[in-house]
Amino acid sequence: MKFVIFLLILIPITSPYNILVFCPLFGHSHSTFFGRLADILTEAGHNVTMFTPTIVDEFRNFSYTKLTKDVVYLDPSPKLKAIGDLIAGNGRYWSQEFSLLEIPQSSRFFQSVANEQHNVLSENLPLLDKLKKKNFDLILFETIFTCAIPLMDYLEIKAFAVAQSIAFESSNLLTPSSDRMSLYERLLNTVTQTLQTFYKFSPEYYTSYSNPEERVYPLLRLPDASFVFTNSNPYLDFPRATIAKNIQIGGISVSMETGKVEKEWDHILNLRNKNVLISFGSVTLSKDMTFESKLSLARAMKQFPDVTFIWKYEDSDTDKFAEGIQNIHFSKWVPQRELLTDARLSAFMTHGGLGSVNEVSYMGKPSIMCPIMGDQMRNAKMLVRHNGSIEISKYDLGNSELVEEVIRKILYDESYKIAAQRLSDHLRNQPISPKELFLKHTEFAARFGKLPSLDPYSRRMGFLEYFMIDLVLMVTIMVVILSIFLYFLLKINFSMTSLKIKYFIKSFLRTSRRSQYKLQLYINKEPTVSIKGSEIYFDFKVTSDKTKDGLRVYKECLMDEKFDTFWIYSEDLLDSWMKVVKTVIEIFKFIGHSVIFDVDQFPTRNKSIIDFIKSQTPSIDSCEFHGNPETDEDVEYFFQNIIVTEFVGILLELSDHFKFPQINFLDICTLNPANWLSFNQLLHFNGSHLCIQGSPLTNHELNQFLILWMTSQCHQNLRFLTININDPESLETIFNLPFEKMNPDVERIGRLPNNDTISLKGGIDIKRNDAMTGTIHFDQRLDKMFLQMMVSRIE
Repeated sequence: MKFVIFLLILIPITSPYNILVFCPLFGHSHSTFFGRLADILTEAGHNVTMFTPTIVDEFRNFSYTKLTKDVVYLDPSPKLKAIGDLIAGNGRYWSQEFSLLEIPQSSRFFQSVANEQHNVLSENLPLLDKLKKKNFDLILFETIFTCAIPLMDYLEIKAFAVAQSIAFESSNLLTPSSDRMSLYERLLNTVTQTLQTFYKFSPEYYTSYSNPEERVYPLLRLPDASFVFTNSNPYLDFPRATIAKNIQIGGISVSMETGKVEKEWDHILNLRNKNVLISFGSVTLSKDMTFESKLSLARAMKQFPDVTFIWKYEDSDTDKFAEGIQNIHFSKWVPQRELLTDARLSAFMTHGGLGSVNEVSYMGKPSIMCPIMGDQMRNAKMLVRHNGSIEISKYDLGNSELVEEVIRKILYDESYKIAAQRLSDHLRNQPISPKELFLKHTEFAARFGKLPSLDPYSRRMGFLEYFMIDLVLMVTIMVVILSIFLYFLLKINFSMTSLKIKYFIKSFLRTSRRSQYKLQLYINKEPTVSIKGSEIYFDFKVTSDKTKDGLRVYKECLMDEKFDTFWIYSEDLLDSWMKVVKTVIEIFKFIGHSVIFDVDQFPTRNKSIIDFIKSQTPSIDSCEFHGNPETDEDVEYFFQNIIVTEFVGILLELSDHFKFPQINFLDICTLNPANWLSFNQLLHFNGSHLCIQGSPLTNHELNQFLILWMTSQCHQNLRFLTININDPESLETIFNLPFEKMNPDVERIGRLPNNDTISLKGGIDIKRNDAMTGTIHFDQRLDKMFLQMMVSRIE
């Protein structure tokens, strides 16, 4: 009984399907990809036939499947063989640039390939009849061979799925752009897409094998595919919007088996501490690159005597450009996958073919991308954005100094290795493997056939409807009409506001314009322009409270300070405030500028406020930030656009990942809370006064900071420091350094860097190597303890 149960367990729950994988021998990477798909289906217990008509003869010598034994070949016609011979000669790509003129040529070429392959199939109907007897449930093919559709009809296969050995993206495959395109690149991409719509890569129709009078229109049939498998991976590729039919299985052809290299390669890898593999694939060959590029590469490699360069080079003329260079090993063939899995390989220089990109990404090796043609341009930028690769143009290979710089960076900058390994970890641990995605969706397609519920209605929309041009046009007309109405309505209101601003200026001009003033800008509930002189403070406030319109308040305070405040009502507070700022800056020459910014008051307009301030004064003396922002974006944008020279007060909570970009230029800084402040960021604050609360710094880090100060390695301009102590119970950690505890009854005189003197009593003294003394006291504020240090020269 137990034996019967065991046998039942071994019987798969899903009955096997008969699947035809149609992949003409057109490109090495294409056949490798489809061979892997066939093996996955075979491994799952399905009856798989791989039909591989020959186009390029040399690929007939390769076995692209390991598990799938039912492989059907078909010899090419003389015309198809001539086309295959043309494909095999790709030396021109080393010097050929992308041109829009290539699109009509490429269209005619691919159409001729598909048409001639269709003719070859139509002339071998006996072979097709044998395939027909296998009663296939599903056919899998690539869209460059749409002749598979009349083949599917003849074999009476009800369902099909499309698999792409390349990854499609918003940037066209023929243009060297990433997903971030300039205006010119977007224009080029649009023109390319338009031309490709006109010059289709598939024939308009084929004749049916069963009835020569009947036409089969492939482009009308392709949307009936159950799924479209693309050789892209969401954790590697550019993020993009897609549809449910698009199943991303990028990396499925990468074998995770850790193969051991043969003895010869083991010996080569042990020759030096570092090893670099150089391979430009099986289509564009190293031997075909320009002589100047070969010579330049060899010269650059010679500069690294402690590195072994394994160069896949397909000829025997290496003495012409690399004679006497001992650290280059040339080989007409290399075990690329086995070398990439070996821990002794340090980096990989490649052409950026998708197969190589997937392999190096999964293996976690730093890489140099030198794209030559086609989708390699896109693939290179796709991988470089993960920070584990460097891209170099094929036209720069002749610059040996640049090549040397790139090699040195990829070998000795650890950040590339770390980033490459992080990407590898993501790919190896993705929630659902590409293999499982492909297998489950293929079985689903074989079982249910066409899936019209996954076909988006947008495919049937017209041009105007799809791009919402009709809606945009309607809204534009409405906006224009409304804008004209608002223009005349607001013109009256703006005229009144301008009169109030002029009144404000006239009021202030009663004081002397020759006096020196500072301008302070407040971005708060009532945006304020404050002009500060030696004795008078004139504040102009813009309010949304109509009852305050025209209100003026004059106050005299202690120390002979006078405050003159004037309110003006406006429906657009910021617009009126900006007008006042422009007016006073045009009239007065201020000796100082400061900003007090409450980021909560106008959150959607903070960037426009910052842009406005930058347009008026790109450099200010001081700034303060208040509020409770949800992100760091506005504060970061402020410091990226406006230089602050003296004082910064960040009196709001930012994220723990905030990076402060202007710390080297500040004299005084107040941070509360400083939850984002790291030890490394602290070391860059070169100001004289630092007041820090709520920092995450440990007692050990405070100890290291004081030691660096004592050895003049940081903060030589520091005069006063206040910083929180997170662990008051272990103060001995902070003072694990030379110090002297002073008698609180003994008075000492300290001279500050500005030659002022101060009286010092008690505290803990630490000495800097230039005779300056840091006197440390502790301050208890509620439940918080702070370290305070005054720097002086004891007399």
